[in-house]
Amino acid sequence: MMKPTPDSDHLEALLAELPLESPSADTSATIRQTVMADLRPAGSRSAAGRAGLVMLTGALGVVGVVASYGRPGLPGSHQQMTAAVVSGLMVVLAGLALGGAVSPGTTGLPSRRSRGVLVAGLVAAWTLFVFINAATSGGEHGCPNSPLSCVLRSLAAGALIGGAWLWLWRRTDPWTPRVGGALIGACAGCIASAGVGVACLTTATQHLVIGHLLVVPVLAIAGALVARRFLAP
Repeated sequence: MMKPTPDSDHLEALLAELPLESPSADTSATIRQTVMADLRPAGSRSAAGRAGLVMLTGALGVVGVVASYGRPGLPGSHQQMTAAVVSGLMVVLAGLALGGAVSPGTTGLPSRRSRGVLVAGLVAAWTLFVFINAATSGGEHGCPNSPLSCVLRSLAAGALIGGAWLWLWRRTDPWTPRVGGALIGACAGCIASAGVGVACLTTATQHLVIGHLLVVPVLAIAGALVARRFLAP
């Protein structure tokens, strides 16, 4: 550390005597607008618009996963209908969560801690539903597909959905892009898992964990790892 010198002490004394005041509200607003201008690409959408697109792409993702199973994957039983309804709710919740927690280029983002709680809450709620739905299905149900087949479907769908959402929110989070990426990945994983849950009626714990739920933490981690490339300005 450098020792203070007479010249540095004199400079500090002069700076202390300068009539420095905090900028006015208008000046602060102008500075903020100038600094934040690059965070909104030309033609950027509002948070509500992005939330709507999240719901649309999420719904298409669920339909795509179900369609990949062919006719046996179409909702017909009570368990499948329940899973389909909850999948729709997950799509809506994902849209609302991302629309409120990953806002484009604003300082009003929730704190890192509250966003982490939101990620954990979504994952916990979906995991709880998966096991409750299996336990109340009224008997043992098998799945003609292996856990590997289900997890590959969910990973492919989740990666496409998460990639689309990262593109929607590109260059909008200069403060905590990794947290935003984890939130996007977790939501995309839940949507993909929801689609698999509609088509695959297994009640086997190992199959549920590997084929239906593994995608959620995998995409949350992947989202956090690649988020800085997409979300940071």
